[in-house]
Amino acid sequence: MRTLLLVALLSFTAWGFAAAPPVVVSAPAPEPSLPPDPVCVGWDGGWVVYRYSLSGGKWSTWKGPDTALPGIRAFSAVGPDAVAVLDPARRYSGWLFDLHSRKWKEIPTSPIAGPDTNVIKRSRKALAEGEFG
Repeated sequence: MRTLLLVALLSFTAWGFAAAPPVVVSAPAPEPSLPPDPVCVGWDGGWVVYRYSLSGGKWSTWKGPDTALPGIRAFSAVGPDAVAVLDPARRYSGWLFDLHSRKWKEIPTSPIAGPDTNVIKRSRKALAEGEFG
C-alpha cells in the first residue's frame, strides 16, 4: 500500500510540474545593410585597385609598386578582404592588396612552374612571320 501511495504521489507531483512549452523569442530583424563595395583591378605602370563606395558614392584607388606589365595575361581575384594579382610567367608570383589595411604585399613565387615563356615567344614570332600558313 505504501508503494502504491508513493507512486501515486510521485505521478501527481510530476504531472503538476510538467514542462511548459518553450517560449520562442525572436530577435529583432537586422537592419538592411548595403552589399559589399564593388572592387576591380587595373593597370597604370603597376597594379591598381579601384573600389566604389556605395554609401559615399565615390571611387577610391590604391596603386601598387611599379612593376613590368606581364608578357602574358595575369590572373586577378577579388574577395571580401583582399585582391590578388598573379603572373603565370613569373611562376605565379604577384601582389596582394589588403582591403582593410590598404597595403600592398608581394606574393612569392609558387612551387607550380609557370608556362614556358620561350615557347610562347617562339610561337608569337612564328605566327607573326607567317610560318603556320
